[in-house]
Amino acid sequence: MKKIVSLLIVCVLALGCLPAFGEDAYLTAEEIQDYCDSLLQTALTLPPVSPEETEDGGWCFDFGSFALYSEDQTLTADSAVILAELLPGEDNLRDMRGIGPGSTAREALAAYPLDNEDLAGTYEEAVLYINGIAPDTVRVGSIVRNGSHILLIDHTVYTPSDAQMQAASALYTLENNQVVAVQLIPSMETDSLEDVQGEIFRMSELQEQREYSVYRAETPTPLAREDLTFGPIDFLSAVDADLIAVLGAPDSDIWEEEENGYLHTLQWEGVQAILRCDAQKQNAALQYLQIYSERLEGPRGIHMEDSMETVLALFPQEGEGDVLYGDGDNAPTGVISYGPEAVSVLYAAEAEDDQVALKLDFVDDALWVITCMYL
Repeated sequence: MKKIVSLLIVCVLALGCLPAFGEDAYLTAEEIQDYCDSLLQTALTLPPVSPEETEDGGWCFDFGSFALYSEDQTLTADSAVILAELLPGEDNLRDMRGIGPGSTAREALAAYPLDNEDLAGTYEEAVLYINGIAPDTVRVGSIVRNGSHILLIDHTVYTPSDAQMQAASALYTLENNQVVAVQLIPSMETDSLEDVQGEIFRMSELQEQREYSVYRAETPTPLAREDLTFGPIDFLSAVDADLIAVLGAPDSDIWEEEENGYLHTLQWEGVQAILRCDAQKQNAALQYLQIYSERLEGPRGIHMEDSMETVLALFPQEGEGDVLYGDGDNAPTGVISYGPEAVSVLYAAEAEDDQVALKLDFVDDALWVITCMYL
């Protein structure tokens, strides 16, 4: 019976509200409203569910793969849906743009216009597009993120209504760059036109930010010198003060004398760095950096717990056997090795007359340790 119900939902939605969208098609309030209306009609064909009262006095009707929110305690054909939510389950639904739980971040971004291909912005936010000028209709796309990991994609359309503005939104919540929930809001009043203009002004300022961008090449290139950054830390130029400025005071600070100077080892929770200094403990040069926490993002936006498939997709995979690209010995090259408990991938890059290695260790298909060092 459950499979029949799921098939019915898919068929009704496919017939009712999946028009074709070009890459320049901006979100409209009507588009969200039509989808919510179709979802309501589908809900009325299913066995009724007991509603749960929400904090704001409305009612939530949970049908498993989707939920509808209304001010009515009983759903009828005349009920106004104030929020529709697509939820993960055995049968994931798709919204009016073909996106639902299980969709990738790339798929979700591709379903709407994108004027910011490399997702430039701050480490926490970026603007995808701004279309229109208030008090006329304005459409804004934006993301909230943790570096290369997108946490929320927000597409909102503001339309004039008397002295105020109405907002309709499609919100996509993600984990590990995969959609886990979709929220569709057909209409809600904003506080004032001034508030909308203020938010759009903030978005326009964010649109000019270029302090962080995401590696999104369709055809990945070999690891290069410009990739050897860990958040704001440049492996080739960082000194002690740069590390401390980003990570704070170290938990451990050790000097070891060697033949021509000193090795300076700094340890933070989840991060270890070793620098080589001269006999006066000056002219520090970072030699070794190991990360095993979320304190720092790796090259090309690599994060702890990323799957091996996700990470390998950021680099060429054109070799044979254990060689991913190059000759397996000289930079630029990439090789993979399989151990009894872990898989190690080593990428080598040419950097200022030296070769630098980026070593990635995976345990149970999840990135466990990132190490950067000179060969």
